[in-house]
This record gives sequence, C-alpha cells and structure tokens, in this order.
Amino acid sequence: MYKKPSAKRRRKKEPDLDLVPILDSVFILIFFLLMSAQFIKIYEIGSDLPILTDAPPPKEDIVEKPLNLTLKIDEQRVQVFTGENAELQQVSTFNEDDANFGLQDLHDFLVDLKIKNPKENVVAFVPTEGVSYDVLVRVMDKVRWHKDEHSDGPLFNQIVFDNLVE
Repeated sequence: MYKKPSAKRRRKKEPDLDLVPILDSVFILIFFLLMSAQFIKIYEIGSDLPILTDAPPPKEDIVEKPLNLTLKIDEQRVQVFTGENAELQQVSTFNEDDANFGLQDLHDFLVDLKIKNPKENVVAFVPTEGVSYDVLVRVMDKVRWHKDEHSDGPLFNQIVFDNLVE
C-alpha cells in the first residue's frame, strides 16, 4: 500500500533573498551623499628651499627701489612726486599755460623718467577736489602713451587713482 507523504514531512522551499531593492537603495544613497558633499579646492603654496651658499646673490635678484610716480593734479598745475609713500619728494611742477598745464613739457619729463626706469608702469593720480574731468583726461592721455617719429609705446599705462586731496 502506498501512502502519500504527510504535509508535515514535505520539505518547504526556502525563499531566495531578493537583493535588488537593497542595491537600488544603496545606489540612491550614494547619489545623494555625492550631491550633498562639499568639495574643497586645495591650494598649494610653492616655496623654494633657502640657498645655502657664501656666494653673493645674482645682480638680477637685487631689488631696485620703486619709482612710486605720483601726480598731484589741480586746476592750475600738475606736481610730480617720486619716492617712498611716507617720504614723497617733489620732482617737478608744471603750471598752466593756455589751459594745457604745460602738458607737452610734462610728457617730455615723463619720457625721460621712463628711459631711466624702463620697468616702471604705474602712476598714481591724486586729483584735488573740483578738478575737471577734461583736465584728468588730457593728463591721462599724456601719461599713458608715447608716440613720436622714433618710438611708439606705453609710458606709464597703469593709472591708479589715490584719495582726493581737499
């Protein structure tokens, strides 16, 4: 006689683990972590090791004093100063002649300064209160560029405006 196996003895099939939902949630979590992360740029400050030698430094490393060219501009004249900021020394003054301040004389003086200081490009303007825009533009034109039959190039083409002088 044949007996059917009992329900208790039937072997139950073990369920397979479904990893797809877990992997989906991990990938979504990684995406949100990357999106919320703050990426910081790392900057490197380059530095050279000190030179350990008894030889004198090369002449090109010797720093020359800057010219610190400063023009004080008012309605009647242009004053030229050079030197350290604390100790500016007046070099020259160009007075008004036919409302041009002796601009050609100023230009010639600046050409001579440029020949003596070829690496300098900066000039500071210190206009007084009430100086007209037209005067500033005319002085800027004479300071920025040198053009004649022998040469054509910039003089002091970086102009910095200092505080107004009252």
